[in-house]
Amino acid sequence: MLSPILEASGVTARDRQTVVFKLTSPNAEFPSLLTAYQCYIIPEDSAATIGTSGIGTGPFKLSEFTPAGRGAVEAFADHFAGAPALVGIDFYSVQDTSARVNALLAGQIDLISQTNLDFATARVVASSPNATIARAKDAQWYTIPMLATSKEFSDPLVRQAMKLAYNPKDIVATALQGNGSTGWDNPVPPGYADHLDFTREYDPDKARSLLKKAGAEGLTMPIYTSSYDSVFTPMAVAYADAVKAAGIKLTVTSASSDSYYTEIWMKKPLSVSYWFTGRPVDQLLNQVFRSGSSYNESAWSNKTFDQLLVSARGEMNDAKRRGIYQDAQRVIIDDGADMTPMFGDRLVGLSKEVVNYSEFGFEFDYMKIGLKS
Repeated sequence: MLSPILEASGVTARDRQTVVFKLTSPNAEFPSLLTAYQCYIIPEDSAATIGTSGIGTGPFKLSEFTPAGRGAVEAFADHFAGAPALVGIDFYSVQDTSARVNALLAGQIDLISQTNLDFATARVVASSPNATIARAKDAQWYTIPMLATSKEFSDPLVRQAMKLAYNPKDIVATALQGNGSTGWDNPVPPGYADHLDFTREYDPDKARSLLKKAGAEGLTMPIYTSSYDSVFTPMAVAYADAVKAAGIKLTVTSASSDSYYTEIWMKKPLSVSYWFTGRPVDQLLNQVFRSGSSYNESAWSNKTFDQLLVSARGEMNDAKRRGIYQDAQRVIIDDGADMTPMFGDRLVGLSKEVVNYSEFGFEFDYMKIGLKS
């Protein structure tokens, strides 16, 4: 993530408490990029073993670890920010959803971490005597990527039609049962300071006209989904129903969850996907939308958009930089190939004994989380 702007030789220690970063190009958002979960501070020459040693800068130190099995961490008393509230955390890898939930309901575990419960399960957990639900607002960013390099979506008119043909409010009401916010095809969540507050048109008649102009009237094709996430199929079904008014005929096609992100994602012309929110806006836009990025799930490329990102990184005035990022969002809304119908609340199952739970960017606050005394 940092390699385009930082080389290993550009990191030096001035003294025991000062690190100097020499960037290869200007980047006003560099401090925020360091907050991304992919960025770690680790001992020199430890990259080859860090996966099993777990030596970092956190408030816990690793005491046990078995890949895909049990692990444990214990509080690090000498942590620079003080000791955490808990003296230790035991963690387990449990692949089966039902097994995870049953363990929580039985009091065998205290938290189902980094997992979004489906709505039916969340209701069961919330009504149980020992467990409850924590809600992370707009934590799930749901997308419908159109592969811009495919014959179906290489024409911007077709991409515009696919957006005009549906109302995100209907998708939120149906797929999320109201547990989220509309996206209106803007990938920057509403809570971000850089968010562009803009509601695009909803006009199925105009969508039908654009398809006719592009020679794609009566567009018929599959939209791929899977059980990988509980919202995927409801979103695909809701979208397919919505675009019928524009004469678009989509067949909801389910693929194996085990191979969805290797055989379907970024390979089929139309599919559903999701990301977590919490990324700094520079990372979000560069990682998922910039031309040539390995995470650009729609393979969309727009020179104007790319140049806006370069300009934003070099702009030190916060207000001006925010305006540039908002211009970039407008380009995505108008021309982009990745639809954002909605942001969903993440529903986390936890014991009623857990206190001070909060999360951001798929990670909870390890310092403050604790148990009732």
